[in-house]
Amino acid sequence: MSTATPPNNFQSSLDEDLAWDSMAPVGREFGSPDYDRLIEEDAKKFASDLGRWIEQSSAAHAGLQLEKDEVSDAHNVQLALRELGQDVSIDVAASVWKHYSQSLMAGWMSGAETVESAASTLYLQCPRVSATMEKLLDIAKAIVENSTAEDAVGFDPAAWLDSWLEIPQPSLGGRKPADLIDTPAGLEVVTRLLGAIESGSYQ
Repeated sequence: MSTATPPNNFQSSLDEDLAWDSMAPVGREFGSPDYDRLIEEDAKKFASDLGRWIEQSSAAHAGLQLEKDEVSDAHNVQLALRELGQDVSIDVAASVWKHYSQSLMAGWMSGAETVESAASTLYLQCPRVSATMEKLLDIAKAIVENSTAEDAVGFDPAAWLDSWLEIPQPSLGGRKPADLIDTPAGLEVVTRLLGAIESGSYQ
């Protein structure tokens, strides 16, 4: 009785599967040596980004008046932020959702009908703030690195950027850069302004 021999491509596929199964997990794969450290770093970065987002939103929308149908949403956002480690007032929660809504050119976005949906939206949108700030911080670092001023030695670009974003700029019509960076068009304007500072052409 003869035994059927599997085709070569079947054996090759089996060998490949076994090779994948025997590979050690790396990076953010569960079980990797760096998994716990990287997840902890991600959590700290998210908390920092979320805190910055809350500060920007509060500054941009102080004294915000809510419509009746927005109060329930704001309460859900407040509870969602609490789940994400930020214990804020309902007024601050409302300002965060308003800031997020305006970044999408909307008055008040849907998505906060439940605590779960609000938390998911906040979690997914927060990295956009991080990416934006990293882009601006790279320019701020370049400004410091290219500076010949004695004060540039030991200068903190991140602290300077945080302060600069909250200062009304004449070239922005008296608006603060922080009020513009949540939209692609606004970010482009702020990026050009920082670039002008870096090149020394800004007056």
